[in-house]
Amino acid sequence: RAKLDENLSRSLAALVVERGHDVETCLSEGIGGASDAVVAGVAQTEGRMLVTLDSDFTDIRRFPPGSHPGIIVIRVPETRPSLIRAALTALIARHELDDLAGCVVIAQLGGARIPRP
Repeated sequence: RAKLDENLSRSLAALVVERGHDVETCLSEGIGGASDAVVAGVAQTEGRMLVTLDSDFTDIRRFPPGSHPGIIVIRVPETRPSLIRAALTALIARHELDDLAGCVVIAQLGGARIPRP
């Protein structure tokens, strides 16, 4: 189960759904523009891994690994849709999302950093 933050295109949802995951978006749930705490809280309550471009979610003091369903932060040199899609595609090609539960994952072009709880 995943939740796409408001800063990601809804078209990315299909990419995650193709891998067999249930996906919701912040925009479809009416929490676009909400604070990080609200978005993280909703994802936590729903048991969904958050997928975002917001690097604030990489702060493991605020979001310690193991304290949430998981966070994937996509970090690309430019926020072009093609680069975002490439980074997410590479991540889900190499890793099952279920295996990343509880982790704060930094997905980049060519690899990922995965601090484990």
